[in-house]
Amino acid sequence: MANAKPHWMADAEEKHAAALQLAFETGTLARCRRHGECTFRGAKPLQAALALGEACYRAGSLASVYGSREEMISALEAVYREHWRSECPLCTKWMDE
Repeated sequence: MANAKPHWMADAEEKHAAALQLAFETGTLARCRRHGECTFRGAKPLQAALALGEACYRAGSLASVYGSREEMISALEAVYREHWRSECPLCTKWMDE
């Protein structure tokens, strides 16, 4: 398989995807209804995603994704920093024109 991703890359993508899912479930991050690919900060604080992540990690549902609780927290903080906007940038650009 020439196009197969290295294990570490697939692992990083899985961790990122799990962190995004936790953030979306709690409302910490949101997707634009008009531009589904745009992600921005939702109405809930980061602590909501951290609390859900902590509960899921303790229950064992994230043990196969994250090697430690600290790794999960780092992933959640990273996706939160990555999507720092408070609204959809495409909608904002359209309204400004």
